[in-house]
Amino acid sequence: MPGRGRPTFNKRQKEQKRTEKRREKEAKRAERKLTSQPLTSEEMIAAEALAMAEAAAMAEEEGEALPPHGQL
Repeated sequence: MPGRGRPTFNKRQKEQKRTEKRREKEAKRAERKLTSQPLTSEEMIAAEALAMAEAAAMAEEEGEALPPHGQL
């Protein structure tokens, strides 16, 4: 009996990716629901600074220029 053809394999891979993405989204939703307390202004500033630092680190790794201030 021959193995699966290429189109069947690709469809299976695509479906597995969809399922995995769906699970990740559900996990994020559940996490947001548990932590749905509003952030204070200090926490908001800290989160924004962390996001900017992460973006800078990723851009540095990829050798790209940093985006202008406030445009992440």
